Amino acid sequence: MVASPLFLLLALLLCNQKPTIMGHDISAFKVKLPDSSTEREEVAYIRFAMWNTVGQYLFYESLNAQKFNNGVSGSFDSETYSLEEIKKAKEKLNYIVGDSDIIEQILNYSAEEDKSEFKEILKQTLSNLPHLDEEQIKERFECTVREINEFYNFIISSKEEVVEISFM
Repeated sequence: MVASPLFLLLALLLCNQKPTIMGHDISAFKVKLPDSSTEREEVAYIRFAMWNTVGQYLFYESLNAQKFNNGVSGSFDSETYSLEEIKKAKEKLNYIVGDSDIIEQILNYSAEEDKSEFKEILKQTLSNLPHLDEEQIKERFECTVREINEFYNFIISSKEEVVEISFM
């Protein structure tokens, strides 16, 4: 059996591969000193395809940067963040997704019982993937969370006190 093109595209989108489609290209740079003539040095990069609303929500929400999320792309703005703010963003991300049974919770989610913007977004996204079983959904979700954590880890390991994050 050959995988459908739509399935392959969704797999790429959910695991943040770099297909040539509209999306969010987010880079963290060392802050360039005003008197420096050197190019900005990128310390971290992450990409969300335009349909990866779960990844977008998790990233922007954990960083308290929803104002830079323009839906199918970033806002083309940038903001500086301290190392402490990046560490807090990583903690917030892992708090948001902290439950080990989060996918099961989402699949059984009812807005009438529990009003949660994150769970509502994830439920809508999962309803668009009826061909995936629960294990495949968990795998793609964990891939997204892992990539966001890696983005934060690259910044933290750079030991830069301040970074500029560009939301393209």
